[in-house]
Amino acid sequence: MWDDAPTHRETYTPTNTQGYISPLQKPDSFFDAKDTRVLFSNIETILLLNEKFLIDLEKRTNSEENDQLADLFLEFAPFFKMYTTYVVNHEAAIGLLKDLPLSKRKSYEFEKFEQQVLQQKYDSLNSYLILPVQRCPRYKLLLEELYKHTPATHADKEPLSKALVLVSNVV
Repeated sequence: MWDDAPTHRETYTPTNTQGYISPLQKPDSFFDAKDTRVLFSNIETILLLNEKFLIDLEKRTNSEENDQLADLFLEFAPFFKMYTTYVVNHEAAIGLLKDLPLSKRKSYEFEKFEQQVLQQKYDSLNSYLILPVQRCPRYKLLLEELYKHTPATHADKEPLSKALVLVSNVV
């Protein structure tokens, strides 16, 4: 169930995020500050949320005393709304990347930049930028599976239903 958690943590670490953002914030960058904001939107805020949520989930899943997860989703679901800002902005970010090849200078610099990022064992920028868009739908799928496989008499059954409604409202 939690197989993608370590991968997710490795994807959204300060080092990884800075691996993309820091080079773009340099004065000689091929993107200006506005373009960098369009590309990354509120990803650094999402990073902070993900770190806290993952830490709490790991504590809970490693605990033998508590087999309930819904309360964590109920606690964090209101904050998942910050993904909406990112998702709404994502189309503009992809548009910016699609327009990039129109300028040879930018295209060459971008390819050079992306090659440097790939050498650091990061995903491509496009695949990196889509990850936050996919996160809440994955939470919804996880909650649906948890709900489906949780016995009706389990204390987490009703809270899972509530958490599923809250997360579904974000998706």
